[in-house]
Amino acid sequence: MKKTGLHALFDGYDVFIIPSKEESTLLYAPLLKKVFRVSDDLGKLIASQGFSLDSKNEGLQQIITAFDDAKNDAIDPELPNPVGTVNLSLELTRDCSLSCLYCHAEAGKNKNMPKKILDAAIKHAFDRSKEINANKLYVSYVAGGEPTFKWRRFKESVEKIKSGEETYGIPSRLSITTNGYFGRTKQKFLCDYFDSINLSFDGMKEIQDKNRPLVKGGSSYDRVIETARYFSDHAKSFSVRSTITQDSVNLMPEIVNFFHEELGTNFDIAFEPSFPLGRAAGSTTIPLQESYVENYIKAMNVGKDLGITVATSANSSFNRIVTSYCGALSLFSFVVTTDGIVTACEGDADGLNYAYGQFDGANFPFDNEKKDRITKITELPKDCLPCFAKYHCAGDCPNTRLIGYDHCTIQQKLVQYNLEQLV
Repeated sequence: MKKTGLHALFDGYDVFIIPSKEESTLLYAPLLKKVFRVSDDLGKLIASQGFSLDSKNEGLQQIITAFDDAKNDAIDPELPNPVGTVNLSLELTRDCSLSCLYCHAEAGKNKNMPKKILDAAIKHAFDRSKEINANKLYVSYVAGGEPTFKWRRFKESVEKIKSGEETYGIPSRLSITTNGYFGRTKQKFLCDYFDSINLSFDGMKEIQDKNRPLVKGGSSYDRVIETARYFSDHAKSFSVRSTITQDSVNLMPEIVNFFHEELGTNFDIAFEPSFPLGRAAGSTTIPLQESYVENYIKAMNVGKDLGITVATSANSSFNRIVTSYCGALSLFSFVVTTDGIVTACEGDADGLNYAYGQFDGANFPFDNEKKDRITKITELPKDCLPCFAKYHCAGDCPNTRLIGYDHCTIQQKLVQYNLEQLV
């Protein structure tokens, strides 16, 4: 893990000493909700002596007083998702209409969820929701291939969930990530039934067609842009998710302008860097993290001028104080694969890393030893303890840790960017 700055403690609370601009230093105490810009000399004094009450340095005494007062309102890290919720994610198929260069699930396999598993998964999710008195069942279609590819099974799943709402008296919230390569029937159905639609769409025609071609080759752009326009006009909540490669990283501000020209402002944009997993393993198109941060900030500011929210997971994490990166793992999301494997992660299409259950023909018995192992995976790595971004990224996604990759540069630079804006 890459680390910058120094670490100190104030009555047991982390304080990070971060080199800043113009010969200054940031003092950041995340659990005390305090950040100060101080001189380099004061930063060095704290790094060497800590927060000594015997010091005659007036600036240090002011910092000590401020930190001491802040202890009354200190905060504890929380789970990313609220306890008492059930998160059902259905991997209906591993097949797909596109052959994206960086697909982490390596979609395109002719594997589909049998009706028996689908019915049992939905029943289990509603039963569990009733058992814990959940006020809503959260359902997502993200894992595996294109959720709408097997259209009859997809519609059947939505109808089953809507029927369950009436039977159990528990409303659902439906969200989907889709490639958008389809016509008006599917477009309208998604807008009618889904509370949130996330469209995977990388930008201008040359980028989209290079990154997200059809399975047999050819352009996906024309049909996907039409889907995007329809979603922008009719979806309850609509966002575009663009994966950034080294080929497109310098075009991020231009991509924001492009989407604005095509779709207006009734949507959000989520940028994410590609990373070496699935089809992108060993790829030379992974963007340099320094370039990604530089261009993301430019794109975010373009979005502000245009009235469009531009986000990335590393920047969104600044608004949370956590010690577990992903609520899906720490709360054991109920992700059901086409084979009936239960995994805690929507990115674990084969259930190789986070599986904790298996459909037995009637139910989904869970393995508590495997759940304990998953809990350990979500714990903050020891290498991260001195890092000033640790309460925001919580050690980054465990999927990246498993392949020996990290987004430390992106996390640290964006946390520091936000701190600089605050002071």
